Amino acid sequence: MHRNQRAWLGLLLLIVFLPACQEETALPYSIEGAYNCYQDETWTLESVDDALIGEWDHVYYSCYSGEMEEIPVGDLRLVFKENHELEIYRDGLLDRQDTWEVIPRGSENFALTTSQIQPWLNGDIVICEDLLVFFESYIDGCDNYFERR
Repeated sequence: MHRNQRAWLGLLLLIVFLPACQEETALPYSIEGAYNCYQDETWTLESVDDALIGEWDHVYYSCYSGEMEEIPVGDLRLVFKENHELEIYRDGLLDRQDTWEVIPRGSENFALTTSQIQPWLNGDIVICEDLLVFFESYIDGCDNYFERR
């Protein structure tokens, strides 16, 4: 085999096999997976309400477009109480208190209403085991992911 042919063969092999060796960047969370899991259950106002009770750590967010306040992972914690009080902690310190209520959103979805604006709690509520998502990217907003503490 001539040097020129070997060089071309080497280049061809590099072009073919190099992409296969590169790691794919995977998102840490999938709204599709969470939503499919959510749809496996039959949800009511009461069951969504009960599922929210407890402490949730903000672990990830993704935005379709636009800007959102940058929140480093772990700096935001929500505490939903049975009496419909909401405590929001930043850096481990109580930042604000609010009240909350689950409301219907369309025929199968639910949302959260609060007395004050809370930018992390907009969109449809998606619950899958210990994962809570406020799904708003379908209207060019941000999806906020929380894990049960």
